[in-house]
Amino acid sequence: MTLLPQPTRAQTIAFCPGETIVLGGTNYTQPGTVVLTLPSSTAGACDTIITYTLQFLTPAPSSVSINCPGSITLTAGNNGAAVNYIAATAASDCPCPGISLDLTSGLASGSIFPLGVTSVCYTAADSCGQSASCCFNVTVEEDDDEPCDTKVNGCLKYELLTITEDADKNRTYRIRVTNNCPNKLLYTAFQLPNGMVAIEPANSSIYTAPSGNTYLVRNPNFTPQYSIRYSSISDSINNGESDIFEYTLPAQANVTFIHVVSRLVYNTYLEAHLNTFYCPIGVTPTGNRQKGERDEEIDLTIPKNSGSSNLNRLLLFPNPASQIVRVETSEEAGELILQDATGRVILRKSVESSSTTFSVEGFPQGLYQVIFVGQKTMRYGSLVVQR
Repeated sequence: MTLLPQPTRAQTIAFCPGETIVLGGTNYTQPGTVVLTLPSSTAGACDTIITYTLQFLTPAPSSVSINCPGSITLTAGNNGAAVNYIAATAASDCPCPGISLDLTSGLASGSIFPLGVTSVCYTAADSCGQSASCCFNVTVEEDDDEPCDTKVNGCLKYELLTITEDADKNRTYRIRVTNNCPNKLLYTAFQLPNGMVAIEPANSSIYTAPSGNTYLVRNPNFTPQYSIRYSSISDSINNGESDIFEYTLPAQANVTFIHVVSRLVYNTYLEAHLNTFYCPIGVTPTGNRQKGERDEEIDLTIPKNSGSSNLNRLLLFPNPASQIVRVETSEEAGELILQDATGRVILRKSVESSSTTFSVEGFPQGLYQVIFVGQKTMRYGSLVVQR
C-alpha cells in the first residue's frame, strides 16, 4: 500500500458588506475561515482540502465627490418663503456600492425659509468609510414692493409691481406671479401690443428670475395670445412660491392693461388682466440720468372727466342689468371685453358699429368691468349684474 500526499489549496475571497458568499451549499456574510474537502474527479486520486479566507473589501482608500446647487436669493413677505432647490449629488470610486447623502445643516427643499441667510449643508459618506461635505446659502429678502394692481384667479395671483421709464421713454414692467397651486407653473405669457416686440429680454434668451429659476423666452409668442412668454427650464414655482418677470417695451407702446395667461402642469390654464392706470412711472436705472432730468410722465390714470378725448367712459344701459346690456362705443370698430371682479375675462365680442349689445343672463351677481378696445381709444365702464 502507498500513502499518497493530501492535496491542499488556499483561496482568499474579498466581498462587500451585505453580500453573501456560498461555499459548499452554506451562506456566509461575515469575514472568517472556511475549510472544505473537494472530492477528486480522477479515480484513485485524493480529495483536495481547500481553505477559504473570507474578508471584507472595506475599509479601503476611496474618493468622494459632492456637488451642491448654487446660492439662492429671493424676496418674500414677513413670514418667509417656501424654497425648492435642486438636491445635492454625490459619487464615489469605492469598490463597494452604496453612498449616503444627509442634510446636516439648514432646511430641506420645499421648506419655509425665514428672512435672512440660511446655510444649507449636505454630507455624503461611501461604504469605504470616506466622506465629503458641501454648503450653499438661501437668502430671503423682505419684499418692499407694493403692487399698483393685483388680480387673483383661482390659485394664481398676479401683481404689477413697477413701471419704469428710461431716457428714450422705453418702459420696463415688473410683474410678480405667485402660484398657490400644487401644480408647477409651465409658462406665463404677458400680452404685447399687436405687431410689437419687447426690447428685452431677447427671443430665445434665458431669463433668470430673482429666485434663481430660469425661463426660456419667446419674444414674440403667438399662442394662446400675442405676447412675450416665459417657459420654465429649471424647477418652477408652486405651493405659494413667487417669481418676478421683467420686460421692456418700446416708447411707442401705450399699455393700458396687460392680459396674462399661465399654464400649469396637467393643462390647467388661468388668466387675468392687470390695469396700469394707478401705477406711477418711475425711472429705469441707467447710471447716467437722474430722476429729476427725465421728461414729463405720461398720466395713465383714468380721467375723472368722462368727456376726455383719449379715454371715455362707456355708456351702458341698463345698469344694473339682469339680461341684455346695450353699449354705446362711438363710431369705431374694435373689441368688447367683460371682466369679473378678479380680472378674469368672461366675454369677448367684436364690435363693428357705434353700439352693440351682449347678454349677462346666467352671470353671477356682482360688479363687472366692461372694456372697449378700439383702434385709437380705450373706454371703460362698470356694470352691476343684479336680479
